[in-house]
Amino acid sequence: MTESLPAPPSMLPAGKGLTHDAVDRLLPELVKELRALCEGDLYGILLYGSAVGGGFKGERSNVNVLVVLKALNVGVLQKLSPVVARWDHELFVIHATTLANLRASADVLPGQLLELRDHHRVLWGSDPTE
Repeated sequence: MTESLPAPPSMLPAGKGLTHDAVDRLLPELVKELRALCEGDLYGILLYGSAVGGGFKGERSNVNVLVVLKALNVGVLQKLSPVVARWDHELFVIHATTLANLRASADVLPGQLLELRDHHRVLWGSDPTE
């Protein structure tokens, strides 16, 4: 059974959204957690979406984080689940995939992958868009 961890201290001002400063303060903590959980299975961690590409509106934008794994299975998803739930509280949306699945998506979602390629920041590890 996975231990329930406390939510990180909220960086959200009451009634407001995230600021770029808050995102920059929270990202190292999130990356540290993800690395500790998935160390052997982790390929890279990316920040993408409006937080990188522009159009970020703190009062209504979320922060998109892509965790690219070497393998994705039930065990890894169970480890990630409490982290995803806690960070959702901070408006961080964490997506997990494998490098193979990301590359295979190019045929189905070429526009989204081009957007990801052009508007992302590597937070840790290798860049799967190269």
